[in-house]
Amino acid sequence: MDKGMNFFYILSGPLGYVMEWIYKLLPNYGWDIIIFTLLINIVKIPLQLSQQKSMAKMSAFQPMMMEIQTKYKDKPEKQQEELMKLHQKEKVTVIFITHNIQEAVCLGTRILVMAKQGGIKMDVPNTIPKPVTPASEGYGQMWDMFNKALHQEG
Repeated sequence: MDKGMNFFYILSGPLGYVMEWIYKLLPNYGWDIIIFTLLINIVKIPLQLSQQKSMAKMSAFQPMMMEIQTKYKDKPEKQQEELMKLHQKEKVTVIFITHNIQEAVCLGTRILVMAKQGGIKMDVPNTIPKPVTPASEGYGQMWDMFNKALHQEG
């Protein structure tokens, strides 16, 4: 594997320098590892707080979604329309992963196609006005574009 593309190889250099610096301050590997761990946890605090806020917002949003799903379980198009209205009203970004092109085109506002060897093969904003159904103008062209991208090599 190419050293330049390995995530851990890229991180090991800077983190090694931090460990060296701590060892110069306090030449004891036991305390160095403890101090290093504390520093890493302090750096992670903003990310953890952001994640917790996002999870709290989504957990408050979940009962509203469940209510819509049960209310319109026999009307998928109406369910989709109501869910989109709720997403826009609550200003919530929902990320979902699917293997279904129709689901991605109907529900997504931005669609990514991943390459087999990693990375993004295609990144397209979904500009079809919501709610999207297979009968919507532009749906067929978008479906064809993603279907071709998914069946190409690479």
